Parts: sequence; structure tokens; C-alpha cells
Amino acid sequence: MTRTLSILILAVAVAIASTRARAEDAPKSAAHEAGAKIYAEQCSSCHGAKGEGVRRKYSRPLRGDRSIAQLTRYIEESMPEDDEDECVGDDAKNVARFIHDAFYSPIAQARLAPPRVELSRLTVGQYRNAVADLVTSFRARGTRPTLLAKENGLQANYFNERRPRGKAALRRRDGRVDFDFGAKNPSPGKVDDHGFAARWEGSVLAPETGVYEFVVHTDHAIHLWVNDLDESLIDAWVKSGSGTEFRASVFLVGGRAYPMRLEFTSRDQGVNKKKKPKKVNAFLRLEWKRPGRIAEVIRARFLRPDRAAESYVVDTPFPPDDRSEGFERGSSISKAWDDATTSAALRTADYVVEHLSELSGARPKDKNREKRVRDFCERWLERAFRGKLTDAQRELYLDRRFEGAPSLELAVKRVVLLSLKSPRFLFVDAKRVSVAELLAFALWDSIPDEKLNQALERGQLEKPEDIERTAERMLADERARHKLRRFFDHYLDLEASKDLSKDPAKFPNFDEQVIADLRSSLELFVDSIVWSQNSDFRELLRSRDLFVSPRLAEYYGYPKQDNLRPGVFRRLEAKSDARAGALSHPYVLARFAYRDTTSPIHRGVFVARHLLGRSLRPPPEAFSPFAADLHPKLTTRERVELQTKPDACRGCHGLVNPLGFPLETFDADGSYRARDGEREIDDSGTYELPSGTIAEFRGARALAEFLAEHAGTHRSFVLQLFEHLVKQRAAAFDPALPERLQEGFTEGKFSIRKLMVRIAREVATTRKPSERPGETTP
Repeated sequence: MTRTLSILILAVAVAIASTRARAEDAPKSAAHEAGAKIYAEQCSSCHGAKGEGVRRKYSRPLRGDRSIAQLTRYIEESMPEDDEDECVGDDAKNVARFIHDAFYSPIAQARLAPPRVELSRLTVGQYRNAVADLVTSFRARGTRPTLLAKENGLQANYFNERRPRGKAALRRRDGRVDFDFGAKNPSPGKVDDHGFAARWEGSVLAPETGVYEFVVHTDHAIHLWVNDLDESLIDAWVKSGSGTEFRASVFLVGGRAYPMRLEFTSRDQGVNKKKKPKKVNAFLRLEWKRPGRIAEVIRARFLRPDRAAESYVVDTPFPPDDRSEGFERGSSISKAWDDATTSAALRTADYVVEHLSELSGARPKDKNREKRVRDFCERWLERAFRGKLTDAQRELYLDRRFEGAPSLELAVKRVVLLSLKSPRFLFVDAKRVSVAELLAFALWDSIPDEKLNQALERGQLEKPEDIERTAERMLADERARHKLRRFFDHYLDLEASKDLSKDPAKFPNFDEQVIADLRSSLELFVDSIVWSQNSDFRELLRSRDLFVSPRLAEYYGYPKQDNLRPGVFRRLEAKSDARAGALSHPYVLARFAYRDTTSPIHRGVFVARHLLGRSLRPPPEAFSPFAADLHPKLTTRERVELQTKPDACRGCHGLVNPLGFPLETFDADGSYRARDGEREIDDSGTYELPSGTIAEFRGARALAEFLAEHAGTHRSFVLQLFEHLVKQRAAAFDPALPERLQEGFTEGKFSIRKLMVRIAREVATTRKPSERPGETTP
């Protein structure tokens, strides 16, 4: 440990101790003393002196987000367990205030155990992105499609030849590859009816990380390349048999564009030129199965006409990251994780050596090859370590690896392996990294690019306005879009896989195709709000719009759209005022429902936890809802109220149920309904504010309007987004930071993109000068 670091730690410890001493020495009010005495006499035997939990039934710590008024009422109704009338009135209020201020509230917890910025390893996603960008940075510059790209689809070239070579008879952009050439010639008069070849080129954008299965349907010959343009993924150019479906899988990292090429010929490969050619009937369809999805035609929004650079993909299996704090973080080092990084480093080293000439620019017969390879390795280390090498680092990581190496290739392999296993690559210290590194990992989950490093070297990342301008530039990258999409998967509780199938007797047409279209519809809706001009968070909750395909329009009863084609989505306004943004999107509603009935409890938990940021403990025992046929005359609401009536349930369900009931006008498949069986639906709900005031609303739209304007919803969104981007608690950087971010969110008219930029600026400028990185030992 360096002397500077020791002094810094000692100073922090003294400051914390002084803060605690001042708090402990402050005079206590009479009400506080009275509450402390009551707690010691009636509560501490079960809950512990500091609310840590003692008895088995009360082993969980007393932590939460209830207000003092809510705690008071709970104590009056439920505590102490053996005599619920013993602690009421002023006694209940005093003990509630003591519990709240001493150890229950988030503020009290922050005082007792101040959050700190944790040294953390790369998450799995950050590791894959960092290695991919590290390798790609040495390639000849390929284009990177961004959010600002106005053109979708693939560049198509049609040839009046057996192979797609020479001068094209027709050039155009195709939004999707889904053709029946027997029914329609690509261009009569230009393309031969008796046989032609075609080539589609560009890039395919992977929206998430995982295994993608590409599927080509055709009765003729094809070649398909994805990412690696030297080795085809599917080779059906010389066919045997009568098969018309060809499949192959590849692992892709989300948020990246990969080069793609598809070649097709409708001419018979063994055609006899003396025979008169016949008019060709041919079909071709290019599909994919995204991770966890069904096979579907690749839509235009995932295709680009320009060609991206080939990416190196780390497909090594990794153990999942820690999510115990509510957000993804790299906190633990297990043997499985260490083994995974070793395996990935070995495979990466092999890949680099295999492509050494391309990546280093040094060909085997170059006279100065050794020098160029050493230069490449030094640049590799600087990019991997996110900074210039010290003399000690150069000697350890570079010079020693080349000394006595039997070949340049082995020396390179040693450098790559050692660098990718080094803590300098594997760990991110959010309080000591450069501004460039901080921005890159916050917005891209990756290492800085060349522009970021140049801006840092030129001193262009010192001022807040410079940081904001840079962050805005970075948001135009697909990696930022991917990271934000993954955030909304968490925010809308879509991460865990779940069976959305419904009872076919009650919902006969709610099949996997409808579910797939619903997921795409939700993705399009969220993107349309986030990347709109205003990027207004509130519109996520109160917009009346829904993206519908022909299949969804038919299922949910929208008027038939003449210009709506299969696989194409159109933004339509809801048929009634009932719809309210993501809150009532059919995919979300179907996800939080049972196979045959709605679930106000699941929907209420979603609203409470994810939208309002309320902490809820899991139920003490397994919960099975009352079957509808046991109480056929009761509505779902009435059955839920009956089942959660016991005192043991009221603590959580008093919050959850009234938040789920306003969504009862939507059935288990997300379709609107006015009645539950033969009974009218009571869709009224309530929410108790910290002040003790009761907010009342009826229906999904009223609930959504309340949530859209409620400060608690804003704070929850701000903190969740911060934690997703930075992988740390906001208060760890500055206890006042959460408040500043929330105020900035309001001042910025609730713009999601402005909030991302503000988070980047705040984190980069909150650090003290003494915490900025300097030269250290290896």
C-alpha cells in the first residue's frame, strides 16, 4: 500500500469517526428518549438493540422505506406481538420515530454504514465488450452503425449470371430478405426471369448477447457469412437432397454490428447450356432466432447497408454476476470466474497470434517485423490498461515476455495472456480511473476509444461542459443504446425468463408468435420514447400509443391497416383512454398474470418495487392464489382481498394490492375488459405518501398519471439508472448526489438522455483531485 493511499484511508476513517461522534454527542429530544426506552423494554428482545434481528421469526434486520406515520400505524396494529394494544398513541409514535431515525430509514443506514465506492472487477458484459473493442481497435477501420444512421436494410445486388459476380443488373436496398421470386421478379426487364444470382451485403445488429441461430429457407443455392467473411456460417451452394431449410448458430455480443453477406443463385448449378432455360420459380427467406426467442424474419431495424469491421467475440461461459445489491456488479472473485477469465485469455491470445499480421501491420517477411510486433504489444498493453505504461510496467509486461522467447508469436501470446489476467485490465476503481475510462465504462461498458483517449491527452475532459459534450457524442453509439436497453429490461422486470403462455381454452390465439410480436412492440415503444427529441421519462407511463403488427392488430381488435405488412409495426393510438404506456403494455400485463386469470399482486409488486422503488420482503411462505372455481361469485379483486386479509399479510399487501387493482381492467393476455366474469370491475386504488396523505386513483391511466408526476417514481428511476450505469451507489460518491441528480432530472424536463449525460458529468467531476490517477507500481 502506498503512503498516499494510507494517508487517504486514515483521513476517511477519522472523518467517519468524527461524524459518528458528533451524531452520538448531539442532544436527544424527550420523544426520542421515550421511544428508545419503549423499544428497549418491548422490542429489543425480538428485533435486537439496533434492529439487527434476534429471534428466528424476527431474524431479518429492521430496514425499510416506510415513513414515520406508516411505521406508527403498523406498530399500533401489530406490535408487540403478545399485546397489540400495549403500544399505541404517543408511545407508538415515539417508538416509530426512534426506530426510523436510529436504524430503520435509508438515511439512518447511510449514517451507520456510510456507502463507499467499491473496487470492482469487470462484469461479464464489460469483459466481453472490453476484449472485443481491444482487438477491433487494431483492425482497419470498419464502419460502426450508430443511432443516427438513417438507412436500414442490406445493400442488394442482382446479376444475370449463375454466380453473384461482375456488373450488377440491379442495385437496390432491401429492408428484409423474404422473397417469392416465382411470384414476383425483382425487376422485370432488368433481371432475367430464367435465372439470376444475388448478393446482399452490410451488417446485422445484435440487440442482446447470446447464441443466435440463423435460418435460411430456400429451394436453391445459398452461402451465408456472419462476422467472419472468410469462412461461411452456412454453405448450401452445392446442395444434396431436397431440403429447403438450413441452420447454423453463432455467439454474438449485444450492441454491436457484425458484417454479413448472403449469396444466392436461382440457376441450376449443373445446367446444360444447350437446353432452353425454363422460367425459374424460387423463394428465399432469411430468419434468426434471437436468444430466448422464436425464429422470425430479420427486420430492417437490425440491418445496415454499410459493413462493420469483424469483431472478436468472447464466447467463453462465465458465472453470473452478483445482483444482491439490486444491480449488476463485479464484486466476487470465485474459482469459476478465475477459470473463465483464464480460458478467455488463452483463446484471445490464440486469436491475436492467428491474426497477427492484420492486427500489427507486420507481415512475416517484413525486415522490421520484430520492432513492429513489439510496438503493437506496447500499444495493446496501453489500451488494455487504459493508460501509458510506466517503466516498471513496460519491463514486467513487455520486455520480460520477449526475452528468451523462441518466437515472436510466443512472445505475443505471453503479452496478451498476462495483460488479460492482470488486475489492471480486470478491475475498475471508479474513484481513481481517468475521466475517459469512467465515461467509457459508464456509457458503453467498455474501454475508451481513440477519440476519448485523444480528448483526455489534449485536456478536453477537464471542464463539465466538455464532459457533457463528449457524453452526448457517446450516446450516438450502438453500445450506449444496448446498455440502456438492458437497463429497461431490469426496470420493467423483463430479465428473468418466464412462460407467458395462457390457457388455450380462454385465450386460443395467444400463441408464441403473438408473444414475440408483443416483445418487439414493447422494445419499439421504449426506443421511441428514449430516442425521441424530448426523451421524456413521463411519456413511458402515460403515452396512449402502441406499436402493432398485423397479428397484434387483429388480436387486440385494432382497425385493419391497409399499409400494414407482415413483420412491420405501426405506431397507433390506443382505442380508448385505458392504455397508459409501458404500465399497461400487453406484454407487461401478460407477464404479471397467471395462465387463466389476472394477478393484482404480481402487478402491484412490479409497480411498488420497480417503479416506486419500494423495498418488499419476500412472503414468509409459499403463496398459491385461491382458485376461481372455489369462489365463483367473487371477482379476482375480492378473492385477493379475502386471501390477504390476515394481519400477517397486511404489512406488504396493504401497499401492493391497491397498486395492482387499477390494472384489473386488463385481462391475463393484456386485452382490455370491462367486466370480471359477470361483475363490473372495481379498478380503484390508493397509495400512501410519506406525509401520510392518501393518493387515490381509478384505472390504469390515473395510476400512470400519478406515477409520472410522483417524486418517488422519479427518484427511483434516477437511482436505478445511476446504479446500472456506474455499478455503484450514488451516495457513495457524495451523500448529496442523489438529491442533485433528482433536481437535475426535474430541471431537464425529465429527459432520459440528459439524465445519462448528467450522471456521467457528476461522477467525473465529483472526485477530488487527490483521487485522480497517477503513476503507480505494477
